[in-house]
Amino acid sequence: MVKLLLIILFIFNGCSQASLPQIDTKETLPEISLITETGEISSKEFLDDNRPEFLLFISPF
Repeated sequence: MVKLLLIILFIFNGCSQASLPQIDTKETLPEISLITETGEISSKEFLDDNRPEFLLFISPF
């Protein structure tokens, strides 16, 4: 009987830990500047237009 109670306790303990609320995290861009056809744009100006963008960084190394 004690074994059954311990097994049930472990099952409920595992379920309660699995259902913890997820914390949303946001990644922020580092301070960068891009050179475009219209000139140089900073990361602040890049994000101010509220449009989603995709950045692809290619390392020369």
